Amino acid sequence: MDRGRELEGILRDVSRSFFLSLKVLPNSVRGTLGLGYLLARLSDSVADSSSAAPGRRVALLRRLEESLRGGEDRALEGDLLSLRAKLAHPGEQRLLGAWARLRGLHRGQEAWVREKMEAMLSQIFRGQRLDVERFGDADRNHPVQLHSKVELTEYTVLVAGCVGEFWTDLCERCVPRYFVRGAEPMRERGRALGQGLQLINILRDLPEDLRQGRCYLPRETSSSWEGEVLWREAEPWRARCRGYLNRGGEYLAAVRPWRLRLAVGLPLALARKTLARLETAEWEEVERGIKVPRSELRRLLFLGMLRGWRE
Repeated sequence: MDRGRELEGILRDVSRSFFLSLKVLPNSVRGTLGLGYLLARLSDSVADSSSAAPGRRVALLRRLEESLRGGEDRALEGDLLSLRAKLAHPGEQRLLGAWARLRGLHRGQEAWVREKMEAMLSQIFRGQRLDVERFGDADRNHPVQLHSKVELTEYTVLVAGCVGEFWTDLCERCVPRYFVRGAEPMRERGRALGQGLQLINILRDLPEDLRQGRCYLPRETSSSWEGEVLWREAEPWRARCRGYLNRGGEYLAAVRPWRLRLAVGLPLALARKTLARLETAEWEEVERGIKVPRSELRRLLFLGMLRGWRE
């Protein structure tokens, strides 16, 4: 199988919405953004591998970062393959098996791209290590909750806000007339959009996280561990998420090439749809699961192509 098609197949397996965004991107940035996503997704699979002890996962994340920066770790690929055998998701299994190819593609990028990608991934790895260190031993009998708003805000920046910054830096350099505003305001709006997308996941996944003994909504803003109370008291976080997505809307309004507007507009529209459902949902509905169906994803993509995601 062609290597590019193989990696595209893995992308399709491990991502719903990002794969659709990737397909409409111009060639000048598609491969780099796809590679960055797969490397981040691979490290996420390592961080979430409950079959491995927390200390081992933290060590593997450090070794991944060091290897990407040029370090030689001949045992790393074998250790990832050992972890791969214990994963249930076929897409994640294929992803861990592709580590050597992904690292090779990363090392083949021009120096500027490698530097920017490593800076982004370094933040993601740090956020994932914090996640494992905080929640690695959590379960129903030993629940763990973040302490403060600062911790949650920092987490959203580390694992998602930095992606918006990287996306902006890459597109500014590689796509002519990418935006009509200054670079730094665009980086800030891109960071806010990433934070909003991550906060959507945290709000939507609250019931499952509680079942696993972890809670990202901080103790500082919560009076109880009980799900219904937490959900009622999460209104400020839903409002904050709306604010982040509004900043994402400002980002979208400044983007000019239609392919980039479509690629940014699809996850933004999906997030807004999800948040609208979360804002009106009772706890019992959230427990059943809030998810935008694939048919709605296709409809959003079609509408975006028709109207160019004009804000």
